[in-house]
Order: sequence, then structure tokens, then C-alpha cells
Amino acid sequence: MWWVLKGFSVRSFYRCLVGEVGGVFPWRSIWLSRIPSKVAFFLWTAALGRNLTIDNLVRRGHVLVNQCCMCYVDAETVDHLFLHCSLASRLWGSVCSLFGIPWVQPKGVVDMLWSWRGARVGRSRRRVWLLVPSCLLWLVWLERNRRIFQGLQRSVLWLEDRFLVTLYSWLQCKVDPDIFSFLDFLDDVLG
Repeated sequence: MWWVLKGFSVRSFYRCLVGEVGGVFPWRSIWLSRIPSKVAFFLWTAALGRNLTIDNLVRRGHVLVNQCCMCYVDAETVDHLFLHCSLASRLWGSVCSLFGIPWVQPKGVVDMLWSWRGARVGRSRRRVWLLVPSCLLWLVWLERNRRIFQGLQRSVLWLEDRFLVTLYSWLQCKVDPDIFSFLDFLDDVLG
């Protein structure tokens, strides 16, 4: 990218990058202190639609059959893989049912990130609730890569269990004094 504006600053460069998405970017939903930085960067690229899904690889000149490796029904795009794929949609539905929130599928990843912060889940569960999109998108991405590069498929039940374990580990990385054990964590989430 060539810089044509007068005077370089990180803020102006970021605004230039974000301008491609539509002007306003949900950065507060992405750069959270409790998630690993590689996951935050991954979520940032997903919100920008820049993950190396098959449609993005085809746009770069690779000759590939564009089919989602999770559902084998539609073309693999960022929004399809993370939200509209039948496997991802089932994961979103089961996670939202844990919190007692109805799941309405948003149009894209950016829309999902914007709407996620506004949910009313209660003060004690909010710190866990804000980590859910990062964790779920990260697990879907890892499962997609496992299926493509290793030829292994995990069940939806395994992914649901892994989701809870990953959330718990992210909370424990920062040594949260309110959560002592995994059972306390489940009790806190299930409310």
C-alpha cells in the first residue's frame, strides 16, 4: 500500500484500512485483554474479510474449487464459514442457548461483532460473554484447517466442549480471582 496522504500517523493509516469496511469498525469487540494476541489479530482479519478462505485465494489467482469443507454445500467465504455454515450456525445457536439469548444470524462478521456488545447477559457473565465471538471464530478456523490440512473431522459435541475449555483457559490465563474451578466457571456461565 502506498501512502498518498500528507503526514503519516497510525490513526490515519488505520482509518484508511478501515474505510474499506464501511467507516466504523468494531475494534472494541476485537482487541480484548483476555484473549491471546494471535486470536485478536485473526479476528481483526476476519472482520476485514481477509482470512485465507477459498474465495480470497481464488481472488489472488489460485485455481481452486470453492466449496466449504465444513458443510460441503456453499462456497467458502469468511461470512459463510464463520456464521452461515450449518456447523458454525449450530455452534452459535448452542452457545447462545447457554446464555439464554436467542440467536439471529447477522449478515456478516462485522455486524455480529457490533451486535455482540449490546446483549444483556448480566454483569457477572458479561466478561465471559465478550470473549465468546473470539473463541468461537477461532475454534471454527482451527477445525477448518484441521479438516483441510490433516483430513480429520471433529464432532460438533467435541467442538462445544472445546469451546468451554478454551473460554475457561483464557479466563485463567489472567488469573481471575472470581473463578476457582471449571465447575465454578460452568456454574457462572449457566447462571
